[in-house]
Amino acid sequence: MLAVVFYHFQIAGFEGGFIGVDIFFVISGFLMTKIIISSVASGNFSLSQFYLARTKRIVPALLTMLAILLIVAWFLPLTHYEYKQLAKHVRDSAIFVSNHTYAREAGYFDSSSHEKWLLHTWSLSVEWQFYLALPVLIVAIKKTHPLATPKYLLLLILITSFFACVVQSTLRPETTFFLLPFRAWELVAGGLTYIFNDQYSFPKRLANAISWAGVTLLLIATMQLSSAEAWPSWRALLPILASCLIIAAHHNTNPLLSNHVSQWIGLRSYSIYLWHWPFVVGLGLYGLQDDTRAIVFALAMTLFAGSVSYHFVEIPARTRSIGIPPNRLWLAFSCSIAALAIPASWLQEQDTLPLRAQAQSTMAHLADAPPFLFVHSPRML
Repeated sequence: MLAVVFYHFQIAGFEGGFIGVDIFFVISGFLMTKIIISSVASGNFSLSQFYLARTKRIVPALLTMLAILLIVAWFLPLTHYEYKQLAKHVRDSAIFVSNHTYAREAGYFDSSSHEKWLLHTWSLSVEWQFYLALPVLIVAIKKTHPLATPKYLLLLILITSFFACVVQSTLRPETTFFLLPFRAWELVAGGLTYIFNDQYSFPKRLANAISWAGVTLLLIATMQLSSAEAWPSWRALLPILASCLIIAAHHNTNPLLSNHVSQWIGLRSYSIYLWHWPFVVGLGLYGLQDDTRAIVFALAMTLFAGSVSYHFVEIPARTRSIGIPPNRLWLAFSCSIAALAIPASWLQEQDTLPLRAQAQSTMAHLADAPPFLFVHSPRML
Protein backbone atom coordinates (compact mmCIF):
# COMPACT_ATOMS: atom_id res chain seq x y z
CA MET A 1 0.00 0.00 0.00
CA LEU A 2 2.82 2.43 0.85
CA ALA A 3 4.32 1.81 -2.58
CA VAL A 4 1.29 3.21 -4.38
CA VAL A 5 1.04 6.11 -1.92
CA PHE A 6 4.68 7.08 -2.48
CA TYR A 7 4.24 6.64 -6.22
CA HIS A 8 1.31 9.03 -6.27
CA PHE A 9 3.29 11.59 -4.28
CA GLN A 10 6.05 11.13 -6.91
CA ILE A 11 8.76 10.17 -4.43
CA ALA A 12 11.98 9.10 -6.12
CA GLY A 13 12.64 5.36 -6.09
CA PHE A 14 8.96 4.44 -6.33
CA GLU A 15 8.46 4.89 -10.06
CA GLY A 16 6.89 1.43 -10.16
CA GLY A 17 4.88 1.92 -6.99
CA PHE A 18 1.63 1.61 -8.93
CA ILE A 19 2.04 -2.15 -8.48
CA GLY A 20 0.71 -1.63 -4.95
CA VAL A 21 -2.82 -2.02 -6.33
CA ASP A 22 -1.90 -5.30 -8.02
CA ILE A 23 -0.47 -6.57 -4.73
CA PHE A 24 -3.68 -5.49 -3.03
CA PHE A 25 -5.71 -7.52 -5.53
CA VAL A 26 -3.68 -10.67 -4.80
CA ILE A 27 -4.11 -10.28 -1.04
CA SER A 28 -7.82 -9.59 -1.41
CA GLY A 29 -8.30 -12.62 -3.64
CA PHE A 30 -6.45 -14.80 -1.14
CA LEU A 31 -8.52 -13.64 1.86
CA MET A 32 -11.88 -13.79 0.11
CA THR A 33 -11.24 -17.26 -1.30
CA LYS A 34 -10.15 -18.44 2.13
CA ILE A 35 -13.30 -17.08 3.78
CA ILE A 36 -15.63 -18.53 1.16
CA ILE A 37 -14.09 -21.98 0.74
CA SER A 38 -13.55 -22.57 4.45
CA SER A 39 -17.12 -21.48 5.25
CA VAL A 40 -18.61 -23.61 2.46
CA ALA A 41 -16.59 -26.61 3.64
CA SER A 42 -17.91 -26.21 7.19
CA GLY A 43 -21.47 -25.83 5.94
CA ASN A 44 -22.13 -22.38 7.43
CA PHE A 45 -21.60 -20.11 4.43
CA SER A 46 -24.22 -17.47 3.74
CA LEU A 47 -24.16 -15.12 0.76
CA SER A 48 -26.00 -12.46 2.72
CA GLN A 49 -23.60 -12.63 5.65
CA PHE A 50 -20.60 -12.58 3.32
CA TYR A 51 -21.83 -9.51 1.48
CA LEU A 52 -22.78 -7.81 4.73
CA ALA A 53 -19.33 -8.41 6.21
CA ARG A 54 -17.70 -6.91 3.11
CA THR A 55 -20.09 -3.95 3.28
CA LYS A 56 -19.19 -3.24 6.91
CA ARG A 57 -15.52 -3.42 5.99
CA ILE A 58 -15.59 -1.14 2.95
CA VAL A 59 -18.64 1.14 2.84
CA PRO A 60 -18.53 3.25 6.06
CA ALA A 61 -14.99 4.57 5.58
CA LEU A 62 -15.58 5.10 1.87
CA LEU A 63 -18.83 7.02 2.33
CA THR A 64 -17.25 9.15 5.06
CA MET A 65 -14.38 10.16 2.81
CA LEU A 66 -16.73 10.84 -0.12
CA ALA A 67 -19.08 13.01 1.95
CA ILE A 68 -16.28 15.06 3.51
CA LEU A 69 -14.61 15.60 0.14
CA LEU A 70 -17.85 16.69 -1.54
CA ILE A 71 -18.49 19.23 1.23
CA VAL A 72 -14.93 20.57 1.42
CA ALA A 73 -14.63 20.80 -2.36
CA TRP A 74 -17.62 23.18 -2.38
CA PHE A 75 -15.27 25.83 -0.99
CA LEU A 76 -12.23 24.94 -3.10
CA PRO A 77 -11.24 26.87 -6.24
CA LEU A 78 -12.88 24.45 -8.64
CA THR A 79 -14.67 25.50 -11.79
CA HIS A 80 -18.33 24.65 -12.20
CA TYR A 81 -17.39 21.78 -14.51
CA GLU A 82 -14.77 20.42 -12.11
CA TYR A 83 -17.18 20.36 -9.19
CA LYS A 84 -19.86 18.69 -11.30
CA GLN A 85 -17.31 16.07 -12.33
CA LEU A 86 -16.43 15.48 -8.69
CA ALA A 87 -20.11 15.04 -7.84
CA LYS A 88 -20.46 12.46 -10.62
CA HIS A 89 -17.42 10.59 -9.37
CA VAL A 90 -18.75 10.65 -5.80
CA ARG A 91 -21.96 9.05 -7.00
CA ASP A 92 -20.22 6.39 -9.08
CA SER A 93 -17.73 5.61 -6.31
CA ALA A 94 -20.55 5.22 -3.79
CA ILE A 95 -22.29 2.63 -5.97
CA PHE A 96 -19.02 0.92 -7.01
CA VAL A 97 -19.03 1.57 -10.74
CA SER A 98 -16.29 4.20 -10.84
CA ASN A 99 -13.93 1.86 -12.70
CA HIS A 100 -16.34 1.90 -15.66
CA THR A 101 -16.60 5.68 -15.44
CA TYR A 102 -12.85 6.21 -15.54
CA ALA A 103 -12.42 3.66 -18.33
CA ARG A 104 -14.60 5.93 -20.50
CA GLU A 105 -12.80 9.14 -19.56
CA ALA A 106 -9.01 8.74 -19.75
CA GLY A 107 -6.11 6.45 -18.99
CA TYR A 108 -4.90 6.04 -15.42
CA PHE A 109 -1.45 7.43 -16.24
CA ASP A 110 -2.71 10.38 -18.29
CA SER A 111 -2.00 13.79 -16.79
CA SER A 112 -5.71 14.69 -16.82
CA SER A 113 -6.44 11.77 -14.51
CA HIS A 114 -4.53 13.54 -11.76
CA GLU A 115 -7.26 16.15 -11.64
CA LYS A 116 -9.79 13.54 -10.54
CA TRP A 117 -10.21 13.52 -6.78
CA LEU A 118 -11.55 9.97 -6.63
CA LEU A 119 -9.52 8.21 -9.30
CA HIS A 120 -8.22 5.73 -6.73
CA THR A 121 -11.71 4.35 -6.03
CA TRP A 122 -11.58 2.41 -9.29
CA SER A 123 -9.78 -0.41 -7.47
CA LEU A 124 -12.50 -0.58 -4.82
CA SER A 125 -15.11 -0.95 -7.56
CA VAL A 126 -13.13 -3.80 -9.13
CA GLU A 127 -12.77 -5.43 -5.73
CA TRP A 128 -16.49 -5.11 -4.96
CA GLN A 129 -17.49 -6.57 -8.33
CA PHE A 130 -15.17 -9.49 -7.65
CA TYR A 131 -16.80 -9.97 -4.23
CA LEU A 132 -20.20 -10.21 -5.90
CA ALA A 133 -19.13 -12.83 -8.43
CA LEU A 134 -16.70 -15.12 -6.61
CA PRO A 135 -18.96 -16.62 -3.91
CA VAL A 136 -21.74 -17.24 -6.43
CA LEU A 137 -19.37 -19.24 -8.63
CA ILE A 138 -17.94 -21.28 -5.76
CA VAL A 139 -21.35 -22.01 -4.22
CA ALA A 140 -22.71 -23.01 -7.64
CA ILE A 141 -19.87 -25.51 -8.10
CA LYS A 142 -20.45 -27.03 -4.67
CA LYS A 143 -24.18 -27.36 -5.23
CA THR A 144 -23.85 -29.01 -8.63
CA HIS A 145 -20.77 -31.09 -7.79
CA PRO A 146 -20.47 -31.46 -3.98
CA LEU A 147 -17.11 -33.25 -4.17
CA ALA A 148 -15.60 -30.90 -6.75
CA THR A 149 -12.94 -28.32 -5.98
CA PRO A 150 -13.15 -24.79 -7.41
CA LYS A 151 -9.45 -24.70 -8.23
CA TYR A 152 -9.97 -25.82 -11.84
CA LEU A 153 -12.58 -23.13 -12.45
CA LEU A 154 -10.33 -20.52 -10.86
CA LEU A 155 -7.42 -21.73 -12.99
CA LEU A 156 -9.56 -21.39 -16.12
CA ILE A 157 -10.57 -17.87 -15.12
CA LEU A 158 -6.94 -16.95 -14.42
CA ILE A 159 -5.73 -18.18 -17.82
CA THR A 160 -8.61 -16.61 -19.75
CA SER A 161 -8.38 -13.28 -17.94
CA PHE A 162 -4.59 -13.13 -18.24
CA PHE A 163 -4.54 -13.70 -21.99
CA ALA A 164 -7.38 -11.21 -22.48
CA CYS A 165 -5.36 -8.72 -20.44
CA VAL A 166 -2.21 -9.25 -22.50
CA VAL A 167 -4.01 -8.97 -25.83
CA GLN A 168 -6.12 -5.94 -24.92
CA SER A 169 -3.52 -3.96 -22.96
CA THR A 170 -2.11 -2.39 -26.12
CA LEU A 171 -5.38 -2.30 -28.09
CA ARG A 172 -7.65 -0.85 -25.40
CA PRO A 173 -5.40 0.19 -22.49
CA GLU A 174 -8.03 2.16 -20.55
CA THR A 175 -10.54 -0.69 -20.62
CA THR A 176 -7.88 -3.24 -19.73
CA PHE A 177 -6.57 -1.22 -16.81
CA PHE A 178 -9.89 -0.45 -15.13
CA LEU A 179 -12.27 -3.37 -15.77
CA LEU A 180 -12.65 -6.60 -13.80
CA PRO A 181 -12.49 -9.12 -16.68
CA PHE A 182 -8.90 -8.03 -17.36
CA ARG A 183 -7.96 -7.79 -13.68
CA ALA A 184 -9.66 -10.96 -12.45
CA TRP A 185 -6.51 -13.06 -12.94
CA GLU A 186 -4.69 -11.02 -10.30
CA LEU A 187 -7.41 -11.62 -7.71
CA VAL A 188 -7.78 -15.27 -8.70
CA ALA A 189 -4.02 -15.73 -8.35
CA GLY A 190 -4.45 -14.95 -4.67
CA GLY A 191 -7.32 -17.42 -4.45
CA LEU A 192 -5.28 -20.20 -6.01
CA THR A 193 -2.47 -19.40 -3.59
CA TYR A 194 -4.87 -20.09 -0.71
CA ILE A 195 -5.90 -23.43 -2.24
CA PHE A 196 -2.23 -24.35 -2.67
CA ASN A 197 -1.46 -23.28 0.90
CA ASP A 198 -4.33 -25.38 2.16
CA GLN A 199 -2.80 -28.50 0.62
CA TYR A 200 0.94 -27.93 0.98
CA SER A 201 3.34 -26.30 3.41
CA PHE A 202 7.03 -25.44 3.19
CA PRO A 203 9.79 -26.30 5.65
CA LYS A 204 10.87 -23.29 7.69
CA ARG A 205 14.14 -22.66 5.82
CA LEU A 206 12.52 -22.95 2.43
CA ALA A 207 9.66 -20.70 3.53
CA ASN A 208 12.16 -18.08 4.66
CA ALA A 209 13.99 -18.24 1.32
CA ILE A 210 10.74 -18.00 -0.63
CA SER A 211 9.60 -15.05 1.47
CA TRP A 212 12.81 -13.12 0.84
CA ALA A 213 12.69 -13.98 -2.86
CA GLY A 214 9.18 -12.53 -3.03
CA VAL A 215 10.20 -9.36 -1.17
CA THR A 216 13.23 -8.93 -3.44
CA LEU A 217 11.11 -9.28 -6.57
CA LEU A 218 8.66 -6.69 -5.25
CA LEU A 219 11.47 -4.24 -4.53
CA ILE A 220 12.86 -4.75 -8.04
CA ALA A 221 9.42 -4.25 -9.55
CA THR A 222 8.82 -1.09 -7.50
CA MET A 223 12.09 0.46 -8.63
CA GLN A 224 12.29 -0.79 -12.23
CA LEU A 225 8.78 -0.96 -13.69
CA SER A 226 7.58 2.10 -15.56
CA SER A 227 4.16 3.55 -16.29
CA ALA A 228 5.42 4.34 -19.80
CA GLU A 229 4.82 0.68 -20.71
CA ALA A 230 1.41 -0.91 -21.17
CA TRP A 231 -0.04 -2.01 -17.84
CA PRO A 232 -1.00 -4.47 -16.49
CA SER A 233 -0.17 -6.70 -19.49
CA TRP A 234 2.32 -9.56 -18.99
CA ARG A 235 4.61 -7.28 -16.96
CA ALA A 236 2.25 -7.60 -14.02
CA LEU A 237 3.38 -11.21 -13.67
CA LEU A 238 6.40 -10.05 -11.68
CA PRO A 239 4.55 -8.36 -8.75
CA ILE A 240 1.74 -10.94 -8.87
CA LEU A 241 4.17 -13.86 -8.66
CA ALA A 242 6.16 -12.12 -5.92
CA SER A 243 3.01 -11.49 -3.88
CA CYS A 244 1.91 -15.10 -4.24
CA LEU A 245 5.34 -16.30 -3.11
CA ILE A 246 5.24 -14.15 0.02
CA ILE A 247 1.74 -15.34 0.90
CA ALA A 248 2.53 -18.99 0.13
CA ALA A 249 5.65 -18.89 2.29
CA HIS A 250 3.53 -17.84 5.26
CA HIS A 251 6.70 -16.75 7.00
CA ASN A 252 5.78 -14.35 9.80
CA THR A 253 9.31 -13.58 10.96
CA ASN A 254 10.44 -11.60 7.92
CA PRO A 255 11.60 -8.31 9.49
CA LEU A 256 10.38 -6.24 6.54
CA LEU A 257 6.86 -7.59 6.96
CA SER A 258 6.45 -8.19 10.68
CA ASN A 259 7.89 -5.05 12.32
CA HIS A 260 5.71 -2.67 14.33
CA VAL A 261 5.70 0.06 11.68
CA SER A 262 4.53 -2.34 8.96
CA GLN A 263 1.83 -3.73 11.25
CA TRP A 264 0.65 -0.23 12.25
CA ILE A 265 0.38 0.81 8.62
CA GLY A 266 -1.15 -2.51 7.62
CA LEU A 267 -4.04 -2.13 10.05
CA ARG A 268 -4.79 1.35 8.71
CA SER A 269 -3.91 0.64 5.09
CA TYR A 270 -7.47 0.85 3.76
CA SER A 271 -8.20 4.25 5.30
CA ILE A 272 -4.74 5.55 4.39
CA TYR A 273 -5.37 4.49 0.80
CA LEU A 274 -8.75 6.23 0.81
CA TRP A 275 -7.35 9.54 2.00
CA HIS A 276 -3.98 9.78 0.24
CA TRP A 277 -5.22 10.58 -3.25
CA PRO A 278 -7.31 13.67 -2.35
CA PHE A 279 -4.18 15.13 -0.75
CA VAL A 280 -2.20 14.37 -3.92
CA VAL A 281 -4.78 16.16 -6.06
CA GLY A 282 -4.92 18.99 -3.54
CA LEU A 283 -1.18 19.58 -3.94
CA GLY A 284 -1.67 19.89 -7.69
CA LEU A 285 -4.64 22.21 -7.25
CA TYR A 286 -2.51 24.75 -5.38
CA GLY A 287 0.63 24.20 -7.45
CA LEU A 288 2.52 22.58 -4.56
CA GLN A 289 3.28 19.20 -6.13
CA ASP A 290 7.00 20.06 -6.23
CA ASP A 291 7.20 21.66 -2.78
CA THR A 292 9.02 19.29 -0.44
CA ARG A 293 7.53 20.74 2.74
CA ALA A 294 4.03 20.57 1.28
CA ILE A 295 4.57 16.94 0.28
CA VAL A 296 5.82 15.98 3.73
CA PHE A 297 2.84 17.76 5.29
CA ALA A 298 0.42 16.02 2.90
CA LEU A 299 1.96 12.63 3.73
CA ALA A 300 1.64 13.36 7.45
CA MET A 301 -1.98 14.41 6.96
CA THR A 302 -2.62 11.23 4.98
CA LEU A 303 -1.39 9.09 7.88
CA PHE A 304 -3.36 11.21 10.36
CA ALA A 305 -6.60 11.07 8.37
CA GLY A 306 -6.15 7.35 7.79
CA SER A 307 -5.61 6.72 11.49
CA VAL A 308 -8.63 8.83 12.46
CA SER A 309 -10.77 6.99 9.91
CA TYR A 310 -9.54 3.63 11.19
CA HIS A 311 -10.29 4.39 14.85
CA PHE A 312 -13.51 6.35 14.49
CA VAL A 313 -15.11 4.83 11.38
CA GLU A 314 -13.70 1.40 10.52
CA ILE A 315 -13.56 -0.11 14.01
CA PRO A 316 -16.96 1.22 15.19
CA ALA A 317 -18.59 0.07 11.95
CA ARG A 318 -17.42 -3.48 12.64
CA THR A 319 -17.84 -3.65 16.44
CA ARG A 320 -20.98 -1.61 17.09
CA SER A 321 -22.93 -3.49 14.43
CA ILE A 322 -22.59 -6.75 16.33
CA GLY A 323 -25.98 -7.92 17.49
CA ILE A 324 -27.94 -5.67 15.12
CA PRO A 325 -30.30 -7.68 12.88
CA PRO A 326 -28.95 -8.01 9.33
CA ASN A 327 -32.08 -6.53 7.74
CA ARG A 328 -31.64 -3.35 9.77
CA LEU A 329 -27.98 -3.13 8.78
CA TRP A 330 -28.84 -3.58 5.11
CA LEU A 331 -31.44 -0.83 5.40
CA ALA A 332 -28.95 1.48 7.12
CA PHE A 333 -26.24 0.91 4.51
CA SER A 334 -28.69 1.28 1.62
CA CYS A 335 -30.03 4.55 3.01
CA SER A 336 -26.50 5.84 3.64
CA ILE A 337 -25.44 5.13 0.07
CA ALA A 338 -28.61 6.71 -1.31
CA ALA A 339 -28.23 9.74 0.97
CA LEU A 340 -24.90 10.47 -0.68
CA ALA A 341 -25.42 9.21 -4.23
CA ILE A 342 -28.72 11.01 -4.85
CA PRO A 343 -27.55 14.52 -3.85
CA ALA A 344 -24.29 13.95 -5.74
CA SER A 345 -26.23 12.95 -8.83
CA TRP A 346 -28.40 16.06 -8.45
CA LEU A 347 -25.34 18.30 -8.19
CA GLN A 348 -23.87 16.69 -11.27
CA GLU A 349 -26.98 17.62 -13.27
CA GLN A 350 -27.07 21.31 -12.31
CA ASP A 351 -26.28 23.90 -14.95
CA THR A 352 -25.25 26.48 -12.36
CA LEU A 353 -24.22 26.44 -8.72
CA PRO A 354 -24.51 30.09 -7.68
CA LEU A 355 -24.02 29.41 -3.97
CA ARG A 356 -20.36 28.60 -4.64
CA ALA A 357 -19.55 32.33 -4.63
CA GLN A 358 -16.79 31.82 -2.05
CA ALA A 359 -15.07 29.26 -4.25
CA GLN A 360 -15.41 31.53 -7.29
CA SER A 361 -13.85 34.37 -5.30
CA THR A 362 -10.95 32.11 -4.33
CA MET A 363 -10.44 31.21 -7.98
CA ALA A 364 -10.14 34.88 -8.87
CA HIS A 365 -7.25 35.24 -6.42
CA LEU A 366 -5.55 32.18 -7.92
CA ALA A 367 -6.01 33.29 -11.51
CA ASP A 368 -2.27 33.59 -12.03
CA ALA A 369 -1.67 29.97 -10.97
CA PRO A 370 -3.63 27.47 -13.08
CA PRO A 371 -5.38 24.80 -11.02
CA PHE A 372 -4.36 21.17 -11.35
CA LEU A 373 -0.79 21.89 -12.32
CA PHE A 374 0.67 18.41 -12.23
CA VAL A 375 4.14 17.57 -13.41
CA HIS A 376 4.62 13.85 -13.95
CA SER A 377 8.28 13.46 -13.08
CA PRO A 378 10.15 11.78 -10.27
CA ARG A 379 11.52 13.91 -7.46
CA MET A 380 13.98 13.45 -4.68
CA LEU A 381 12.75 14.41 -1.21
